[in-house]
Amino acid sequence: MKTKILDINCMYYGLESRILMENAGNGIASIIMSKFGKNKKIAVFSGLGNNGGDGFVAARFLSKENKVSVFLMGSERDIKTKIASENWKLLNFTKCKKEEFNFRDVDCEIVIDALLGVGIVGELKEPIKSVVQYINKLKEKGVKIVSIDLPTGYGTELSVKPDLTISMHYKKTDDSLLVDIGIPEKIEYLTGPGDVKYLKKRKKDSHKGDNGRVLIVGGSDRYHGAPLYAATAASKIVDLVYVATPCVEVIKNYSPDFIVTKDILDYDYDSVVIGVGMGINKKALEIMKRFEKKVIDADGLKVLANDLDLAANAILTPHEGEFEYLFGKLPDNLEERIQKVRETSEKYDCTIILKGKIDIVADKKGYKLNYTGNEGMTTGGTGDVLAGLTAGFFSKDEAFQSACAASFVNGFAGDLVYSEKNVYYTTSDLLDKLSDALLFCENFGE
Repeated sequence: MKTKILDINCMYYGLESRILMENAGNGIASIIMSKFGKNKKIAVFSGLGNNGGDGFVAARFLSKENKVSVFLMGSERDIKTKIASENWKLLNFTKCKKEEFNFRDVDCEIVIDALLGVGIVGELKEPIKSVVQYINKLKEKGVKIVSIDLPTGYGTELSVKPDLTISMHYKKTDDSLLVDIGIPEKIEYLTGPGDVKYLKKRKKDSHKGDNGRVLIVGGSDRYHGAPLYAATAASKIVDLVYVATPCVEVIKNYSPDFIVTKDILDYDYDSVVIGVGMGINKKALEIMKRFEKKVIDADGLKVLANDLDLAANAILTPHEGEFEYLFGKLPDNLEERIQKVRETSEKYDCTIILKGKIDIVADKKGYKLNYTGNEGMTTGGTGDVLAGLTAGFFSKDEAFQSACAASFVNGFAGDLVYSEKNVYYTTSDLLDKLSDALLFCENFGE
């Protein structure tokens, strides 16, 4: 999944997948020839995805000084991506032989396993299962086996047993060799549409409630809009949104899309937002103790100061002032600021979205920076939208990925509004663009 997210985000920042595939195939070919020499008989077993595409490119480079046959596991028309299909067609202009595989003896000295790669889980299915068994039998006969990125079936009972694994950009196994495919290191630490695209999707046969139940706890006589903003944002993602608030009638009259009550109903919620527009309410501490998957925002953060242990497993969404109220002064330098947020998230075992001109999203394992958004988003309510989005994603996905996705979508929606209205917009305008932002991410790269 990490690789898929990075591929999409690279495209978003201007590094096209076809360039990455070209660099990957060239690097694979170079390593194979440096390890095994030239004038070899090489069989490339390729799947229908981009792992197969890497195999096509490697075959093209290898064919200049080796005898190469390529076996496609399926029909040409079923190749899944445009760039893989283009590289398959380019083999027509090389010395490569495109051959049909029928489990007859393949005369080769080297096999390249380009069947599945990363992102495939579960037991292997036919015909890949039988092909893997065949490749392993070739190994028993002394044929050298090279897997691209990750051995097919890795982590399952049946997998390719390679002599060499060549991984792209970062190691997928401890003993793999690495190909630098030209991804700038900084892109790894930026949010993008990939952080949203690969979150869990609604299943076609799902029922009401299967795709998330979010509870929003907040609101007061002074701040009745905050839970509305959070609830509306969450409702773009999940099936059911519940709002527990003292301003029941106001919110009921605003929209029929929410289930609104004064007290918290005894349901199994998938995630909970605590604090939006709530005011300093000591009851919030007891509410925080009730729920594990929670997003704590606004006044909820001030209450949290009374028991910071309750931050464990939560997502906190402070702006600079709220962060400093809880955890102390933030440095001005970005690198030092990142380090401070990371150390804090590790200390309290939580995920933090530090809102600002550049959002910092961090947990104990790592961080990302989000550059979407603009100065128009200083208008009241945009943080409540972020909290609702975060809870919506968090209802079905893990904390850090949910926080990255929410930060990107919130800012991207703001940028869509900005492109039409400059800074002259409201949070309601932002809400109207959330669906467009989500669709952009879902469709990006297709």
